Amino acid sequence: MLKPPGAVHTVATGPGWTNTQDGRVLSRHPEREEALTAGFEIARIMGVEHVIYHEAPATSEPPSDDTPPG
Repeated sequence: MLKPPGAVHTVATGPGWTNTQDGRVLSRHPEREEALTAGFEIARIMGVEHVIYHEAPATSEPPSDDTPPG
């Protein structure tokens, strides 16, 4: 029996955005809006959910002065 396809995931990937499904890259886009539009359309055609992951922060917060060393 075939497993039904999973959701289309729109994810920030380095300098651009990628739409994936079940670990496969479906499309790559330089701009977020392009990826969202494509991801929505792919999901609509396939009849699956579209999941959007927000961009991760570019830098992490520096540790506060009361953080123990080590």
